Amino acid sequence: MDLFSETVKSEMKQRGVEKFNIHSIAPGVVDTKMQNQIRAASPEKFLASARFHQLKSDGELISPDQVAMKILQLINYPCSIPNCVISLSDI
Repeated sequence: MDLFSETVKSEMKQRGVEKFNIHSIAPGVVDTKMQNQIRAASPEKFLASARFHQLKSDGELISPDQVAMKILQLINYPCSIPNCVISLSDI
């Protein structure tokens, strides 16, 4: 998606289209029900479970509501982020 978005942006610029925005968003690790299941898995069955426990304990997981609010902010102000490929932390 990142490369596709960058290609579309480049092609639109080559065609002289100035008022065009496209973004590829990486939300990061979102604190969903799936995250609860991941953290409930035994380390033997899911070797990376310690990483997700650490993310939760460090407060580094973003809530689904925060994801939605940041995407809405980008939709409402698309020119505020000039980069095509972004992380939610950039918004």
